[in-house]
Amino acid sequence: YISINTHTNRDGLYIERQKLMKLSFKINLLFTVIVTGILLGMTILMFNLSRSNVHQDFRQRLKTRAARAAFLYSLFRNDTTNLLKSLDANTPPTLVNKSITIYNPDYTVLYEFHDVNVGELQADTTWLFNGKKNGEYFFSRNEKEIYVYYSDNNNFPVIVMVAAENIAGKEYISNLKKIFIFYFPVAVLVTLIAGYLFSRTI
Repeated sequence: YISINTHTNRDGLYIERQKLMKLSFKINLLFTVIVTGILLGMTILMFNLSRSNVHQDFRQRLKTRAARAAFLYSLFRNDTTNLLKSLDANTPPTLVNKSITIYNPDYTVLYEFHDVNVGELQADTTWLFNGKKNGEYFFSRNEKEIYVYYSDNNNFPVIVMVAAENIAGKEYISNLKKIFIFYFPVAVLVTLIAGYLFSRTI
């Protein structure tokens, strides 16, 4: 009787231990899924916000350069060509591989400047029309961000097109993506270990 009872108790303890192991695994899994979901959501949110901020900052630089070019040209008219070219050539490189072109409302070229080793950017009349109609027009073409701006300073209407590459911004986003790709699996692994210790404690 004692032998049978002892055997039964061992079987019962083994079954209880198996149940506890399963419960521990479920707690660990639930903890890992919840924390990983939160980490993934925060990572995606941070990445999208960073990319949006980089994009908006570059667009603002394009708008500033276009507004300045329009103002100077409308102020000095034809006498400003040499001044504009001097400014565009010697301004600190906030815009890389840039092209600046000024048109009259009939889409005739009044002024153009291109960085060294940057070819002429042939504008489609649709781009200029959209900029003239809406006041401004943003789009991307062949690795470049392009901004078309319509100005009527001093009753002298002009259309300014500024194009440049956001090399620094793309490099920043690329590095940020690499950091997230590297550290996210590490964070998941740490979560697994923490979940295991947490479930064992419970």
